[in-house]
Amino acid sequence: MVLRKLRRFNTMNTFRRACLAPSSATRLRGLGLIVLLAASVPAAWAQELSDLQWVEEDAQRAVFSVAASGDAGFVTEVLDNGYRLRVSFPDASLARDIRDIGEAGIVRGVFPYETDDPDRANFDILLKTVGRLEVAPVPGGYAVAVFEGAGDAAPAAPESVAVA
Repeated sequence: MVLRKLRRFNTMNTFRRACLAPSSATRLRGLGLIVLLAASVPAAWAQELSDLQWVEEDAQRAVFSVAASGDAGFVTEVLDNGYRLRVSFPDASLARDIRDIGEAGIVRGVFPYETDDPDRANFDILLKTVGRLEVAPVPGGYAVAVFEGAGDAAPAAPESVAVA
């Protein structure tokens, strides 16, 4: 009986040592998992665009703010002969609760959406008349000014706009 208990104890200790002492293969698998997790982290570091709101509106321009969690580049496009303008943020995603904003001045509405690429967000700005836009980074995000009329020289977007 004592021998049986001794064998069982010896078998359990061997089992514990095998489970608790990682082999080099186990260490490599763990290292591989860490590398895969680290590779997926930069996507989480992309900026998040979380809020749209009208800041200023007059006869010459309409300005809205975009709240952002970080700084990233943007690209502007003129579509439909100037009746639709687009601001694209290549390294950004939209917050779940971000919503369209309605009419102001010459703007019919601003419509945020994500493209097929999950790390790219667009804002389409539909206009009543041909227009142009200026985008300026401000603390906490961006200020987007929409001006009536086509042309290369537009007044600068306000830099004193604070994003809430």
